[in-house]
Amino acid sequence: MKRNTTKRYYEIHSWVGALTAIMIFVLAYTGSVSVFGRPELKIWANESIHVPVGHPPEAIEDLVRKRAADVPVEYLDEIVVLFPGVRRSANLVLYFEHESELENGGTRHHIIRFDHDPTTLELISRREGEPLELFETDRKDMADFIIKFHADLHLGDPWGLLLTGLLGLTLLASIVTGVITHRKVLKEAFTFRPFRSLRLLFTDSHKALGIWGLAFHAVISFTGAFLGLAVVILFPAAAYVSFQGDVEALAEEFLPMDEPARSGVAADLNVADVLYSVQDSDEGPVVSAVLLGGRDANAVVVVNTLAGKGIVGSTLRYKADTAELQTRYTTFSRLGGAAGPVLDAMFPLHFGNFGGVAVKYLWFILGLTTGLLAVTGSMIWIERRVYGTSGNLSHKSYRRISRLTVGACCGVVIAVACLFHAQLLLDVAPQKLGTWLGILFFTSWAASIVWALFRSNDYQTTRELIAVAGALYAVVPLVNGAVTGNHILNAIADSHIVAGGTDLTLLIGGIALLATAYRLPNQRPLRKGKYGGATKPPADADVVEVSA
Repeated sequence: MKRNTTKRYYEIHSWVGALTAIMIFVLAYTGSVSVFGRPELKIWANESIHVPVGHPPEAIEDLVRKRAADVPVEYLDEIVVLFPGVRRSANLVLYFEHESELENGGTRHHIIRFDHDPTTLELISRREGEPLELFETDRKDMADFIIKFHADLHLGDPWGLLLTGLLGLTLLASIVTGVITHRKVLKEAFTFRPFRSLRLLFTDSHKALGIWGLAFHAVISFTGAFLGLAVVILFPAAAYVSFQGDVEALAEEFLPMDEPARSGVAADLNVADVLYSVQDSDEGPVVSAVLLGGRDANAVVVVNTLAGKGIVGSTLRYKADTAELQTRYTTFSRLGGAAGPVLDAMFPLHFGNFGGVAVKYLWFILGLTTGLLAVTGSMIWIERRVYGTSGNLSHKSYRRISRLTVGACCGVVIAVACLFHAQLLLDVAPQKLGTWLGILFFTSWAASIVWALFRSNDYQTTRELIAVAGALYAVVPLVNGAVTGNHILNAIADSHIVAGGTDLTLLIGGIALLATAYRLPNQRPLRKGKYGGATKPPADADVVEVSA
């Protein structure tokens, strides 16, 4: 490849990385935490499901029949059971949906929803309304908050999803241009010179993180771009081409809930035998069960599960009265060919929701390397402009960019730590918890940025913020024990395995951050000059340098 072409790719790689480094780190870090969002953090955040919840299918069937007696008969055509501690819900939820035609030709969906205690199955609440209205006003815990922040930065659809999707594309562009630019891959993968100079430390770390994690970075950026842009651009475009712009028609084509033909013969509301059949199969945990057809003899039960032995969950359709499996499919299997499995794999590959908790820890670590890849690239870009000959801005301007990077990246780590404390300490109405989580998250993040911007020593600021983050994470188990009585020592005895494991992970992570802060320098080490002497930074760099 010609030298000018390589240089052009390098400039693209540098500027794309510099302009998006902060946001990529933010998404990478929150994404790493979101890997454990459901069910691990969901379980940790809700004491009622700390102990594994399991009820015999007969108990679920009895509850369905009991609640069915409390609703009008037209609401029995579609009955949904959401199981606790699996995905979104901490309670066991039953809702009955009725669809009616409006005078203007539209459709009205109305549900009657019952929330039950996950352990005792006692009724907690009964509410009615539009589906979106009821589910949007659900109690939002810290697991829900961090997952949504990673998905759309709490900017909503379409702008939030569009932004995160575009950031995925820019990360992918950085990876491609980086591979083209760094052609001595094998040599650079084993080159690490941490004690030569700060710039070489950043450079070698950046190359090693990029090369060794290349496959993961590529997958995470591509799937992130797809998940962000699919809802905003791809699905509406497909609906416009094939369904005259009707997105609901597109969804019904590929996410069908086909109503069974009515026989006119009455039958009981049967779900127990179907749930037993699923338990006896190799499928993963049951997320939901939908009874279509109510008391008709032709009623069916559609069960959605998490991934079992594969990487994607399944949808199983059973005959309700005989528990006979009629069909099994995945979300996009109806597309056929290679497209279906590829699209099905997007979500689990992005969040590591397959292969158990070991894969989640691996995804967490690799996700952190993606964030560090962005930050080290930004530091290289700043170093070459503050202490080199590149760049058109003043050195003070580049130092401000450096401070902003330190404050924003360290700040989001602190902000996420504050969510754990807020979940334990905030005593507010369940419907307002999400709002207060957001206030504390963004306030602590903003405070970290302001602190970094008004400090003159980036290195000391980095140490301070990382130490604060480490302390916040490390004391979460202590706060948890003081507030709820659940702590690491009694986790096994009381079967709080997931909650105890989360506390232990936070403790280890906090200690690791504290150790990192202790090892970091207070000030930037002197650079070695051409003849071995120490060279000073530019006069307006606004830093103090001492020998290492």
